[in-house]
Amino acid sequence: MSLKDYKITDDAVQNVYVQSQPDILNGTTQENKAVFDAYPALIKDRFNAVMEILGGDSAASEILIQAIEGMTAGNVQQALSELKGLLDAYIAKIMSTAGAAEVGVSTISGMSVSNTQQALAELKRLIDNLVISALPPGSVTADMIADGAIVQLGALLAVAAAAAYDPEGSYAVGDYCTHGGKLHKCNTPIEDGEPWTAEHWTETTLAEEIKGKANAMSPQEHAIVPKNGATLIDGLKNVFSKDQFGDLELHVAMSFKSMPIKGTEIFSLPQSFTPVEDATAGAAVIATSSTCYPAFLVVYTNGAVVLQHNIADYSGQIDLFASMCFGTGGMK
Repeated sequence: MSLKDYKITDDAVQNVYVQSQPDILNGTTQENKAVFDAYPALIKDRFNAVMEILGGDSAASEILIQAIEGMTAGNVQQALSELKGLLDAYIAKIMSTAGAAEVGVSTISGMSVSNTQQALAELKRLIDNLVISALPPGSVTADMIADGAIVQLGALLAVAAAAAYDPEGSYAVGDYCTHGGKLHKCNTPIEDGEPWTAEHWTETTLAEEIKGKANAMSPQEHAIVPKNGATLIDGLKNVFSKDQFGDLELHVAMSFKSMPIKGTEIFSLPQSFTPVEDATAGAAVIATSSTCYPAFLVVYTNGAVVLQHNIADYSGQIDLFASMCFGTGGMK
C-alpha cells in the first residue's frame, strides 16, 4: 500500500468516533471503554503504518514532489535518480579534454572571457606579452639567435661569473678570474696551480670584453634568389642577414625588363627570417632615363617579399634599390 492509502478520511473518523455510537452504551465496561479508545487507536495505527513506509527502502518513491523545471520526476526517488544522471553527465563532460570550456568564470578585470579554457589561453597570451615586453627592443628568443651568437653569449656569461683566483686551480688562455677586486684574463696556461703571478694575467673590464665579443659577432649573410622576372644587378649587394641583436637586414639591387605589376613577389625569405608582423620599407625604382620613381617593399609573415608601387605610365626596363632593417615586431 502507498502513503495515500493511509489517509484518515472523514468517513473513517465517523465510523470510530464516540458520536457514531448510541446515546446510551449498554455494553460491558470493556466494550464501553473500547468505544472511547477507537479514535486514538485509528490515529495510532495509521501513523505507525506511515512510519513503516517512510522507514522502508522505497520510501522516497512514495513522496510526491511539485514539478521541477527541466526534470520529469514525479516523486523524490525519481528526482534523485534524475539528478544523479545529470551530475554524472556533467562530471563526464568537465573531465573530458574540452572540460575547461564548460566551466564558466566570473568577470575578470582586464579580460573578456566566459569560461576557464578562454581564461587560461588569455593568461598565457598576457604572460607571453609580458615576457616579450620585458626584453630590450630588438631582442629575440634563443631559437632566433645564430649558433655563433649563442656561443658568444655563453662566453659573456662566463666573464660575468668569473670567480676569485684559486692558487690551486688550473686555467687555460682566455679564462677569467678576479683578483684584487679587478677582472683578469689568462694569457699563459696554468696547469698545476701557482701563487698569483701578474705576468700570466691581463687586467680587463667586463665592458671591454663584451664590446670585443659583440664586435666579433658578424652576421651570416644569405644570398637572395629572385623571382618573377627579376635579375640581380652584378657587383651590388643582394643579401639578407640577422645582426647580433636579432634584427633582419635586407639589401636589394635588382633589375626588371619592364615594370612589374603591383604586388609582384620578387623573392622570399625562410621562416626563421620572417617578422611576426608585416614590415615595409621604402624603395627606389630608377628607369633607364634616370627618372626615379617611389615604391616600397612589403615583407610578409609567410616570407614573401613583394614590390608595391603606383607607377602606371612606364613600361621600360627599371632598376630597384632598397635597404631595410626591422626587428621581430616589424619595421624599425
